Order: sequence, then structure tokens, then C-alpha cells
Amino acid sequence: MKPFSGGQLLSDKTSPFGKALTQYQCIKYALDKPGILTVLPGAQSVAETDALLEYYEKSEEELDYSFCTAGSKR
Repeated sequence: MKPFSGGQLLSDKTSPFGKALTQYQCIKYALDKPGILTVLPGAQSVAETDALLEYYEKSEEELDYSFCTAGSKR
């Protein structure tokens, strides 16, 4: 699964939630979906890969995306 939806989720203007998610929130959101075992964020450099790997160091608070699902029914 591509977690950033082509960059759409990373911008306030294009996010369907009306607020941008961080890269780490996007990864968590995608991995929380039933049947999703991996994500492919599409890093273009070693530096971007290193930044994405920081996902594993983030707190639950930093990964929380509940603001975008608070009013929706699953």
C-alpha cells in the first residue's frame, strides 16, 4: 500500500480530512487497515529512507491519527 496517497494526505489543501497527516501518521494509518502488512512510501534518497525509518522511534502520540477518523464510522 502507498501510504501517502500520492502526497495528497501530506497537505492541508488536498487531504480528505481537511488537515495534513505527518508521514508517520500516514504509515500508521495504512498499517492499521485489515489485511495490510506492508507499506511502500517511495523514498528517493538514503536521507528520505533514514527519515522514514524514524517511524519506529515515534511515540503513540506522534503516530495518532484519530483527528481524521473522529467523526467517521468505520
